Amino acid sequence: AAARAAHAAGAADAALALLQDAHAGPLDAREQAEHRLLEAQMAFSSRRGPEAAALLVAAAQRLEPFDARLARVGYLEAIWAASFAGHLAHPSATDDVAAAVRAARMGAPRGPSEQLLDGLVTRFADSYRAGAPMLQRALRDVRRAEPDGLLDMAWVWLAVDLYDAGAWFELARHQVRAARDAGALTVLPLALHTLASRHVAAGELEHAATLLAEADSITASTGNARMSHGRLALAALGCDDAHTLIDSAIRTGTERGEGVLAGLAEHAAATLHNGLGQHEEALRWARREVEHNPHAFYSTALGELVEAAAACGDETLARRALKALCERTQPSGTGWALGVEARARALVSDGDAAESSYREAIALLDGCGMSVERARAQLLYGEWLGRAGRRSDAREQLRAAHDSFTAMGAPAFADRAARGLRSGGEPARRRVKRTREDLTAQEAHIARLARDGLTNAQIGGQLFISPRTVEYHLKKVFAKLGVASRDQLGGVLADEPGAA
Repeated sequence: AAARAAHAAGAADAALALLQDAHAGPLDAREQAEHRLLEAQMAFSSRRGPEAAALLVAAAQRLEPFDARLARVGYLEAIWAASFAGHLAHPSATDDVAAAVRAARMGAPRGPSEQLLDGLVTRFADSYRAGAPMLQRALRDVRRAEPDGLLDMAWVWLAVDLYDAGAWFELARHQVRAARDAGALTVLPLALHTLASRHVAAGELEHAATLLAEADSITASTGNARMSHGRLALAALGCDDAHTLIDSAIRTGTERGEGVLAGLAEHAAATLHNGLGQHEEALRWARREVEHNPHAFYSTALGELVEAAAACGDETLARRALKALCERTQPSGTGWALGVEARARALVSDGDAAESSYREAIALLDGCGMSVERARAQLLYGEWLGRAGRRSDAREQLRAAHDSFTAMGAPAFADRAARGLRSGGEPARRRVKRTREDLTAQEAHIARLARDGLTNAQIGGQLFISPRTVEYHLKKVFAKLGVASRDQLGGVLADEPGAA
């Protein structure tokens, strides 16, 4: 129990020492099985390599006679381990986990957690369409239960895989709060990256950056490796050092055996190059990601593949990618899923059918708060209208897209929209740089927390820095914003999002 608590708190060395001490004493068969599971979990947390899935399956099998619930936890983590390893794992890794779960004797699924495991096995072993209803039911049930404590991060990733934008935000926000309350420093950085990615999808890039700064503070304090997942979402939109970050993530993911990280980086590269209008390069990256991870969890690379292939004139590939995309979006049925599908369908359609699909995509994506995807639909629609000679209508859509991307701080797509406006005879308005944009991500985060009434000690406790360091950052914030005290922050940050 002590070793497990230390592991959850991010104290890896202490957890390992406690586990070794426990091994020195007499252990019965159940205790040995529990320790094997913890060892496998620690290995997965530290390395994410391709060997973790087999270790977790072996530990879960040993636990079956003693604790079916804990065995299910092991099997669930084994599925994630195989998914994280992706194309760098053994080709049969996911199938092997699924076969082990189906052969296990743990009773029929009852609650959401049991449904989650069985649904994931069906999704990976059979098909996305076969597993979706079971997984949607499990996701609905866990949200209705309104849990107080930490959930498995699987629930957040499941929400993304099912294109459920509302559940993604709700559960990611819950995980951040619960991890903070519990002091679970192993989980909190991952939860922060997942919530940051949701804010990126909503076009709230500045707020995402503050969450990522908090995650960096935690990993620095615990000595764990800095994560890249959330930053890749920013890189995809052309933020600073995008190419460097993508290259680094591919290299790191490959070295660690963490195929999902390499896949996210490939996806970010495809999105970035589509945004820059470099569609041949986008096509190369999108094909690579889809080929590496054909059944990848929460992957939206198929949409990038449709756009890149259509722009390159490869209609056969674009239609094939659209068909594969529909195999996921149709079972999902959410506004996000159907909006992405409608946008992709418009790219391989003509005339009224294309226009109808673009309008449908914009309405659906706007309705579910996926602001980046909605603005991308407006950009594509505007470009299509321009090619059709409808310059006035084209300017309306391109202007909306440009204003959205500029306000978000997404330069790759903003510049593409600006080029479209210039080609139609209208210059794009320049954005006036606001003083608060001079703040670093950490300064912005501290400023918002101070604005919301937190003391220096409370801010320091949340960001894992000393009150004196908080005071140092606040002095810099006051100077940059031209205010004298925290009481004045509300006036200059009134329209900024608050703390997660």
